[in-house]
Amino acid sequence: VLAQAMAGARRSIRSADRDLLSLLGGWLGGPGLHGVPAGPRRAERLRAMVRFQQLSAPATAKSVEDTAFYRYGRLLSRNEVGSDPAQFALAPAAFHAATAARLAMPRALLATATHDHKRGEDSRARLAVLSEMPEAWDASLRRWTARMAALKPLVEGVPAPDAADEIMLYETLLGAWPNDLLPRSLTPDGLASLEARVAAWQEKALREAKRHSEWAAPDAAYEAACRAFLAILLDPAHPAGMAHELATFAGRLAPRGALNSLTQTVLRLTCPGIPDLYQGGEFWDLSLVDPDNRREVDFAARAAALDAGAAPGALLAQWRDGRIKLAILARLLALRARLPDLFAHGQYQPIAIEGACPGRALAFLRQHQGSRLLVVVSRLASAAAGTESLPLITPAAWEDTRLIPPAGLALDGMEDVLGSKGDGDPLRLGTLLARLPVAVLLGT
Repeated sequence: VLAQAMAGARRSIRSADRDLLSLLGGWLGGPGLHGVPAGPRRAERLRAMVRFQQLSAPATAKSVEDTAFYRYGRLLSRNEVGSDPAQFALAPAAFHAATAARLAMPRALLATATHDHKRGEDSRARLAVLSEMPEAWDASLRRWTARMAALKPLVEGVPAPDAADEIMLYETLLGAWPNDLLPRSLTPDGLASLEARVAAWQEKALREAKRHSEWAAPDAAYEAACRAFLAILLDPAHPAGMAHELATFAGRLAPRGALNSLTQTVLRLTCPGIPDLYQGGEFWDLSLVDPDNRREVDFAARAAALDAGAAPGALLAQWRDGRIKLAILARLLALRARLPDLFAHGQYQPIAIEGACPGRALAFLRQHQGSRLLVVVSRLASAAAGTESLPLITPAAWEDTRLIPPAGLALDGMEDVLGSKGDGDPLRLGTLLARLPVAVLLGT
């Protein structure tokens, strides 16, 4: 690894620093210490190695997560702690291979949110939908940037924010837009709350990026101009009309993002590994970076939803309040408690899908000592969603898409854990996913 890093550094380093690079390489990767006699030189090399190891992780975090992630805004759902923006996505076959490999680490954590995430798990799931509708996103960006060009405040004669900061702001607004802040109900309190949250993110983003401002030397003029620009965007009375347009676009993304979120929730609780649940993630988590992701959690509302015990399918029509996510979490956690060995030691087997749209679903089987768990989830919903208001691909949109199960797997006799199935051929996705975009079936 060190040899590869040295080779990469030699290709890009300034010529004046080549001698220093060679010196570091000698300290860190020269002959083993077992051949170096005790004395000052050995102690110096040991100290260099220890300090390099201690400083490498925080230096990487500061340069990547706390700088590059605030400069590169092509698709902000990829800019997450532990993620690599260069990896756009995994094909189903690659997903299955990576998930099966996790069987070697059955107690490894499956986490989609932490105290340090850049965006909540459901915000990222919503922003990922932009990758499915690039033409619409491109057209909207061009329209918005052209409309707002003449409305930007000037800082020393230069419009602010610049293009990179402006586009990241639009993405951030869409990802954090509350599900109940609809175009027909842009309440002053709702917009003010959103503006305050995004303003706090904006200040941090500008300073972390270190392009126009930074923590050590804030550029008050540029930050004030960006803050004023945000206020224009969220002013429903402003002639630019951006608040209404943003709400409309967010409303288009929201049900598709919720579908992605439910898929993500089911995968986290059924794939090999130990699922982690960050505080507040029981309902939709559209939070931004800290301190937004550390706001007080309404545990009373979550407790009330649990006590009500509504089935996930019964909550689909009211999906915006997040109770459907909690209902799925509760049922799958109860299943894990009921069959711990299945989840801890169960084999992982991908299930083939054929028909009109096989790429819009994933399916796999977990098996252990006579217990079988079939998991089917929707993906890439934008092209197939039959409704603009529900996180669901309508049964007709699946056409003849169906599972190709292994021999001996009879779906008719399996328990429908989430209540997703409709009437008809149990192998057809239009039946399996008739009432929910996710299905979990248990057979023993």
